[in-house]
Amino acid sequence: RAYEEGIGWLNESLIVKLSSFLALKDFKAELYNMGMRDVVARDSGGRIVSLTFNFVQHMQECKEQLGRWGKKWCDSVK
Repeated sequence: RAYEEGIGWLNESLIVKLSSFLALKDFKAELYNMGMRDVVARDSGGRIVSLTFNFVQHMQECKEQLGRWGKKWCDSVK
């Protein structure tokens, strides 16, 4: 169970399901190449990765970018 205190980073996060178990290292490199250098990508088990951003607005902008080029890497972005 998650409590509001101490989980503020979830408000600035996206959950991504990668299309391959082996793609995390390459996906992190692609984020960097696409200009998302300040995004923190955390392995959340299996093919699930949480992406944490500095601001909600930045998260929303990057979610749009992921919608365009992320289909190569991701089965879903939420």
